[in-house]
Amino acid sequence: MERSDLIEMLGISITIVGSLAVSILGSLGVLSADKSITALLGLLGAFAVYQLASNNKLQREFRKSRTSESSEVLQKEWYVTLQKAIVNAERLDITSHKSDIPVTSGVEPKGELWNQLVKKKMTNPAISIRWIVRISNRQKLEWVETIIRDNKENENLSVNLSPVELRYHAPPMSVQIVDRKTAFAFDLAEGEYAVSQMGKGLVSSDAGVVDYFQTYFDEYWRRTEPLKEGRKVNWEKLEDLRAHLPES
Repeated sequence: MERSDLIEMLGISITIVGSLAVSILGSLGVLSADKSITALLGLLGAFAVYQLASNNKLQREFRKSRTSESSEVLQKEWYVTLQKAIVNAERLDITSHKSDIPVTSGVEPKGELWNQLVKKKMTNPAISIRWIVRISNRQKLEWVETIIRDNKENENLSVNLSPVELRYHAPPMSVQIVDRKTAFAFDLAEGEYAVSQMGKGLVSSDAGVVDYFQTYFDEYWRRTEPLKEGRKVNWEKLEDLRAHLPES
């Protein structure tokens, strides 16, 4: 058996055993619902990153793409590449975890990307979009709610609320998937919690890597709370958020 096969078997075993353990502890009340969710997402994310780091070919290609430029330049390149990829996309799985409103971000291509997503993609009923968003203040809530109101008749736009606080360090990355063919992953954590194997950003069309991140996103989606499903909007949840969130 090749080393890569052994690594994969080990990773799968760790993920399965860890997931079972988390589920059992959650059912027994040892872990709270939020911590059970973050633990499961963390296992999926760790497995995806572990597999990525163990894939020598991908690792070599990713190293080639890295330069000595600043992290801001790397971020800009990542956003520019993603922006180009979504031009003709028919299906998007996207996340937004940071507390700021992306269209007003200091990283210019990020703002341009989200303007394109909000004004051209989310308004297009021919494009299937699943969006997981973390809302930590009223400013971002108002932005998200405006998008939902403007597109409430668009059945192909679904929006789910992430219950995960980043202080739990899961999910450790922002994941965007285009047409189930290209995965974009960006490390959100800093310091000791950073996913160092991934550097600052990753773009991959490798079927295996895309599959891992798609599994990560699908499991994450299943455990998030719907704000908009088809034409059904969870106004009650939006009002509850407004009542409890800080202004900024």
